Amino acid sequence: MKKIVQYLIVGIVFVGSLLSGHNSVYASEIIKIAVIGDSTYGIWEVVQENLGDEIQIELVDLSDPMNANRALLEEEVDLAAFQHYAALKQFNADSGSELTAETETFISPMNILSDNIDSLDELQESDEVIIPAMNYINL
Repeated sequence: MKKIVQYLIVGIVFVGSLLSGHNSVYASEIIKIAVIGDSTYGIWEVVQENLGDEIQIELVDLSDPMNANRALLEEEVDLAAFQHYAALKQFNADSGSELTAETETFISPMNILSDNIDSLDELQESDEVIIPAMNYINL
């Protein structure tokens, strides 16, 4: 519970700091935030509760980081909250864009997925684990 409260405080500070620095975002009553997947919806719900009625958050769930960054560049969303610095740097290099991090939000845990086990404690010495390709998204 303590970590959730910390995440929420960081989220509120994140949104507040962005709004105070960008008049074009602040002028809008609805702030569109690009996210990848729904794993952070709970955090943003609490951020919304703390923002009150003056500012409304609209989460825009996009399929991958490239689409989310393009949406940010094309001003389809106001903010993006989903990637790490290495991915942002590589996206800028590949696309010739100059997106910058305004602030940090929260640290998302790495997901470990399996159809066969429910806990890492169940891993055996001989089990195989697949690690995604070493690219800037999976660093």
